[in-house]
Amino acid sequence: MRQKPDITAADGVSVTGVGAFPSPFFGTSAAAPHAAAIAGLIKATNPLLTPAQIRTALTSTAIDILAPGVDRDSGAGIIDALSAIQSTGATGTAFLQPVTITALEDPGDGNGTLDSGENASMTIQLKNVGTVNATAVSGTLSSSTPGITIIPPDTSAYPDMAAGGGTGTNATPFRFSIAGFVTCPTTINFALTLTYTGAQRRL
Repeated sequence: MRQKPDITAADGVSVTGVGAFPSPFFGTSAAAPHAAAIAGLIKATNPLLTPAQIRTALTSTAIDILAPGVDRDSGAGIIDALSAIQSTGATGTAFLQPVTITALEDPGDGNGTLDSGENASMTIQLKNVGTVNATAVSGTLSSSTPGITIIPPDTSAYPDMAAGGGTGTNATPFRFSIAGFVTCPTTINFALTLTYTGAQRRL
């Protein structure tokens, strides 16, 4: 008799684009792609890993549940994505995400609202949720919305951000102008291209 399952993976997660399946989505049809995605992440850290090495990374770091050791109902246990990837020797990277975005009239009519014909300044607070410190950080702002012009300089430096939650705000506020033909309300689309040690990311 073959010992199955080999591993267990999460289900009961919110999903989109799965046809008539409900959300949250339960069962092996949800757990199997979850496990496959983690295997794909492991492969991405080192494309030279063999299927056997990936399997070992998944099973040797799984969170043991139910009966101690490998058991009939959970196999080696629940896959732990972070531990599995770390077991391959991957060092991780910095990973910056926006936290707080503040845009103010600069100058404007003082009503606290960004209106057509006004200029504005914007600060963007970032958080490093990665596993490596983010250093030499800079951000370049752009906009694809007609009538929105970024006022030079379009690049600002950020302080270094420690791994695991360090935060920082652009040292010099970004500034932009709103043309007189821009109607209210209008959604303004911005893109912030971040460059930091060992990586580049577009938000």
